[in-house]
Amino acid sequence: MKIETERALRMALYMEAIPDEQFDIRLWITRLDGVDVHSGKKVKGCGTVCCFVGHLPFVFPESFRHDLHETCVVSPNGKAVETPTGARFFGLTTYQFASVIYESWYPGSPSKSVVVGRFLDLIKKVHGIEDMEEALDLMRQKMKGQKKVAIRKTPVQ
Repeated sequence: MKIETERALRMALYMEAIPDEQFDIRLWITRLDGVDVHSGKKVKGCGTVCCFVGHLPFVFPESFRHDLHETCVVSPNGKAVETPTGARFFGLTTYQFASVIYESWYPGSPSKSVVVGRFLDLIKKVHGIEDMEEALDLMRQKMKGQKKVAIRKTPVQ
């Protein structure tokens, strides 16, 4: 399995596991029980809310980090992660990746399950996966011996 495929499957498994309230396609990142870094409004709840790209540092901390001064996700060289960078990371075209991460590509504001479903459909097609459930099960098995990705239950500091 190609590294891009493995990354995509790992991301999909993470996204499926997080609580729905920790996903918001409209926000790169915000801290619940704190202030939304975009609107300045108080947000109730707990945990960290991010869009798809905003969750990359939680899944791939060796490749991405949050820059709360810029309110974005950056690569190790400190540059903001733009659509082409995210696309290449998962072996997709910029157009394909944009169709997953941008709210404007959906009718209304999509739920986490809708975004993950679109991502999985795209990965299946692009990476030639015949049986997605089997591929996800293989990735789960492979990840068993690896360091667990922590599902964020507290705000990003």
